[in-house]
Amino acid sequence: MGVITATILVGESDIFHDGIIPTHMIFLMENDRPSLTLVPINLFKDKNVKDEKEIIIIPTVENMIDDIFLMIASYVLGVINLKKNNFEKNIEEKKSLYEIFTEEERKFLYRQVKDEIKNHKVKVVFNILNESTLMGQIERIKEYHIETDILVPLVNGK
Repeated sequence: MGVITATILVGESDIFHDGIIPTHMIFLMENDRPSLTLVPINLFKDKNVKDEKEIIIIPTVENMIDDIFLMIASYVLGVINLKKNNFEKNIEEKKSLYEIFTEEERKFLYRQVKDEIKNHKVKVVFNILNESTLMGQIERIKEYHIETDILVPLVNGK
């Protein structure tokens, strides 16, 4: 069983308090095989919000940040279509992004996400724990040109 090493809030920026109005949360679980679980949150019980199911993707290790933004662009913003290679069936079968897309296809998707996501008013808040793989990829978040906050531990309670 994996442990959560990062949580990511996705939503809209609160223009008055520099906060976030979250619509989704992503959990990064790591151990044997990492997974990204996207969970919709209807915090304010808005009846106009459609009911969505949770999505689990097995990311790449070296491009985990890119895979998170790919998940946001596809499932939250709906600007990237992942219908190729029977994507939905493959993720239901717990196949990794390594198995679903070639390296060239993934690189193409990552470039597409970087081009598309900057045109949307989305805020992403990363809460990254010390042992998370994401600790070594934080600098790559800046490549996405959207509003982000990155929270890392100041003190480790061990």
